[in-house]
Amino acid sequence: MKAKTTPVVSLAFLLLIPSLLGQAPSPSLKDEMRTPWARSNERYIRQWLVVGAFKPGPSSSALETDFLAEQGGETGIKPANGLAHKRAEGTPAKWHPVDSWGDPFGIMDGLDQREDGTAAYAFATIKRPSAGKALLSFGSEAPIRAWINGRLVLDRNVDRSLTPDEDSAEVDLNAGDNGLLIKVVQLAGRAVFCARVLEPGSVLARTKAEIGPSISASGDALTVKTDIATPNPGLKPVTVEFVAPGGKILFTKTVPRGTAVSIPTGGFADGPYEVRCTTRTLTDRLYVTHLGWYKGGSIPAARELLNAAAAADASKPEGFTLKMLADMIEDRLGGKPDQVKGNPWWKIHSPLMEFAELKLEANGQAGARIRPYGFYRLAYRDDVDGSPQFCRAYLPPAYDPAKKWPLVLQIHGFNPANPKYVRWWSADSRHPGINAEFANHQGVIYMEPHGRGNTTYLGLGDTDILTVVALARKRFNVDDDRVYLTGDSMGGWGTWNVATRHPDLFAAIAPVYGGADYHSQVPEAELAKLSDLERLRFEKQSSWAMADCLLNMPIFVHHGDVDKSVSVDYSRYGVRMLQRWGYNVRYREIPGRGHEALDVMNDVIEWFLQHKRNPDPLHIRIRSAELRNASAYWAQVEQAVSPLNFMVVDAEVIEPNTIRLDTENVAEVTLSPSKALIDPAKPLRIIWNGALQTATLKEGKATVAEAAHSNPQLKRSILPGSMSDFTTTPFAIVVGTVSKDPEMVQMCRDKADVVIKNWREWQKQEPRVFKDTELNDQDAARYSLQLIGGPEANAISAKLASRLPLEIAADEITIDGKSFKVTNAAVQMIYPNPLNPERYVLLVAGTSADGLYVSDPLNRDMGDWDFAILDGRYAASARRIAPMKLRVVTGMFDSSWRVADKLLFPGDEEIRASTKPIQRPRPNQNIDPKVFAAYVGQYQIPNGPLLAISLDGSKLMAKPGGQPGVELIPESDTTFFVREINARVIFTKDSTGKVTGLTVSEGGNDFAAAKVE
Repeated sequence: MKAKTTPVVSLAFLLLIPSLLGQAPSPSLKDEMRTPWARSNERYIRQWLVVGAFKPGPSSSALETDFLAEQGGETGIKPANGLAHKRAEGTPAKWHPVDSWGDPFGIMDGLDQREDGTAAYAFATIKRPSAGKALLSFGSEAPIRAWINGRLVLDRNVDRSLTPDEDSAEVDLNAGDNGLLIKVVQLAGRAVFCARVLEPGSVLARTKAEIGPSISASGDALTVKTDIATPNPGLKPVTVEFVAPGGKILFTKTVPRGTAVSIPTGGFADGPYEVRCTTRTLTDRLYVTHLGWYKGGSIPAARELLNAAAAADASKPEGFTLKMLADMIEDRLGGKPDQVKGNPWWKIHSPLMEFAELKLEANGQAGARIRPYGFYRLAYRDDVDGSPQFCRAYLPPAYDPAKKWPLVLQIHGFNPANPKYVRWWSADSRHPGINAEFANHQGVIYMEPHGRGNTTYLGLGDTDILTVVALARKRFNVDDDRVYLTGDSMGGWGTWNVATRHPDLFAAIAPVYGGADYHSQVPEAELAKLSDLERLRFEKQSSWAMADCLLNMPIFVHHGDVDKSVSVDYSRYGVRMLQRWGYNVRYREIPGRGHEALDVMNDVIEWFLQHKRNPDPLHIRIRSAELRNASAYWAQVEQAVSPLNFMVVDAEVIEPNTIRLDTENVAEVTLSPSKALIDPAKPLRIIWNGALQTATLKEGKATVAEAAHSNPQLKRSILPGSMSDFTTTPFAIVVGTVSKDPEMVQMCRDKADVVIKNWREWQKQEPRVFKDTELNDQDAARYSLQLIGGPEANAISAKLASRLPLEIAADEITIDGKSFKVTNAAVQMIYPNPLNPERYVLLVAGTSADGLYVSDPLNRDMGDWDFAILDGRYAASARRIAPMKLRVVTGMFDSSWRVADKLLFPGDEEIRASTKPIQRPRPNQNIDPKVFAAYVGQYQIPNGPLLAISLDGSKLMAKPGGQPGVELIPESDTTFFVREINARVIFTKDSTGKVTGLTVSEGGNDFAAAKVE
């Protein structure tokens, strides 16, 4: 699902989840398609019912304890969603559905009370058309038992690495439904398994795991079993290497596959190591597996890392990387090292290995991380908010800094938990989940950017991708003509978003079930009713709004045909449109797959490596509604005619030193064709919309414009405007403190707190915050300033007032000479910072404390606009009204940062007259605490998550799903306001006074949620 770019999800937005998920209807018979015949369905089971975790008694074994005894036991249980079991300490554990992301299933993920020695169960129904034999095939990295229809068919009390199909059992299945119950015990932090049902006698190619090595320690030796099978001299041998931090190989031996190798470790220093096992596939490609191991106690090393982090210089990448690793150590251990019992090295092996390599580099060992098989965590501090940012980079087995290497960027999907960095997927992974070699024995540098978390790779996220590519070019020898981009889910959206804004950066892209367009989901009748403005706003949100610039880009799209989170109709629409244009697009739709791992990465990289970037295409196109991102290859739009239309460019070198330049809504454009396209020493002939112009290149560039500009202040790509662009620049929040009205002072603080809390919860970073009386001139010019409070309330607003086109009176707000009569209203406006032409001022002000109360400093639904005046109107229950119609006015400045009537959009006065005003709660408002207590409980959002209402001291809090909690501010004993999202929550009661549910009204949308607990 496409993510909102803020951590506190709008409550009303949850109502839209079913439509956003794009749950397509069942295909008609006309759409029915067959798949090639196969003797056996080789797919692993990914849909499970799960329950746990369960702790055994003090002297009991979790594998031997039947934790399901009160519901029929392990041999008689009939699991169902919601069926509860009572744990030994009395807490309930309920069966619930979990879809595995990939073939390996981490059964403990998301369960409470999970720890080493605890058990969990997974159940799946196997349907068979007729009775007969089948082969159950398993792999696990922890103790496992399995029952089919109540009969035990697998019992393995082992510690090993996960290898698919390591165990199998031939079973008799009934016609119809058969129950498969699996029990796994967590061991050394691991509890992953995989399972599938095959026809008897199935012969499987070893494609997922060529070998399945495992290690065991005894005394001063490690024993490495090189494969799950018995020795097989007919297959390629296995080379076992014992690798120290920095890549030094301390032991190596090549043996037949399946042989056990003993590694003497007595002479090795304490610390982290890796065991690397390599072999060759049938096609002679390198296959590699790494296993971690630690000699000695890991806790002293963890303590050393924390001490080094505390003393590190946090202004340098090495320093804040150490601080991040220390955070990772404490997170994995669940506290400080001194609080940990035993030696759980497996939890912290990765950060300790990284720490050891950082120490080697600090002591002068070059190449401790930049080496064959190297793991290098790129780090930089983002000027936007001063936050440390990271990107994992994995170097290929044959990495040679003297050779140029292809670079593949894989960008992640939306993480509903929005955790801190160290809790993001694979944050401590030291090796990539891709093949070691590809066609012609090629390797790739593989990078996994963080993209500033859940950003859909717009704004902050887009900039992050550009930054890490630039860092990679500095650190590694990257082939600039072989840089590739792929990602799934939100990463699929991001692949479209980033590539269409920077097409000249990539050689090819491969979005995986990402992207959306309104044509696929909005009904035909509704499409016909859209106004020009509504259509423009829908179009700007389309993943293919800027796809014209992909003219020279090979594209490979993947989607599962039963995806319930991102409708396959989206990809079908985008692909069909690009194919109609004659673009180089390939589409693979995978039958039976949903929003899950499609296991296509290796195929995608094989396809990537067939393509090289053409940095100098003869023919280019641009289509963009964003001046900041209106460029491709050798053309950059400098000025638009109107900010409310797309800028379109179709340019082509048609003759020597002659360029055809056809444009729409473009007032100025810069051309920078290279020597590969033109002779820079000769005049350049430009046929712009049919009219011939002649230009001479200066420093490789020529700019043509409709007319000369006398206004020195123009919208430019570096400062194009719209409130959403504010956080793409280094910014600070400036809190007004100088109002003579104490309530206005408090309101400025409250509104600033909303922004601060939002940024903290979304980006896990404290934003820069200044009091207006403490901001010096240097910082005022260094940052874009979000000024909370107008000239009466904020000293910086007052200082800049004469240079901003805004006047605020008690009953009137004037923007660039255009006045609007208002009562208790707020104004929000973005404008160039008078102290720095490359920074903004984003003013949030009110005509009064009541006026400032109705402001929305997070700019929800106002990000596309330069200014808005609002006076706190909200629709009555069950009325869905566009927020623009409820405001006094919404508008854009023209290209000269001036107000123009054609760019103003007043609210609908008839609708506004029928709506309710938001009332600011008065400080002395007193509500009986018993009223709050009656509202505590769980409320079911239709087709969405549970909304939890709880008490936090004297505050009533709401928490939708896994999102952060928000305070419900009382307006009356039944009506509450959520300032973070300008929403109103009204509790409903029956005739006896019992609370039965609530209604949420936000942004012109309403929904009701019934109280269930």
